[in-house]
Amino acid sequence: SSSYCYPDTGKPNVEGDDALGEPPLIHYGLGWIKRYIETLCRHHQMTSKTKFGIIRPVAYFGPHDNFDLETAHVIPSLIRKVVEGQDPIQVWGDGKEVRSVGYVDDIADGLLEVVANYAVAEPLNICLPRPYTVEEILMRIIRFVRNNQIIFNQPRIEFDRTKPSAIPYKVSDPSKAKRLLGFE
Repeated sequence: SSSYCYPDTGKPNVEGDDALGEPPLIHYGLGWIKRYIETLCRHHQMTSKTKFGIIRPVAYFGPHDNFDLETAHVIPSLIRKVVEGQDPIQVWGDGKEVRSVGYVDDIADGLLEVVANYAVAEPLNICLPRPYTVEEILMRIIRFVRNNQIIFNQPRIEFDRTKPSAIPYKVSDPSKAKRLLGFE
């Protein structure tokens, strides 16, 4: 599924918060499709012997990501800009947008854990327990790349507040996955 199921509540989303309202307009169609697919999984689990595990991943990143600056999501876009040595680095929004994130291998491990041990057709959030601002994510990328001697100088950062930054606060709470499965 996806964290796009959740409405824009301004607080960390827990499983079940999708019942609090509509997905935000920017994710409206995808949010409803994911909700519908979750409903189909629950229906099929009730009416057949097939088991379903559902996770709601967040902004994940990793190898083989989409690094095309025209279509990439925020993390792969920032990674590419830093690795290419762009200076200044232009960032959409003011950098204060808050996101839950996850590394692709952790998302995959979470899915395998859910399928193996929690196939009850109820979603679990899989993400890092602490959210980050876009600016914090960018600074971590710069530090990592500099420490690996790909770049040497601190690039200038320009926040472009005229560009859309989607939802200011998009955070999921992974505590249910930790409580039920011990998954972090």
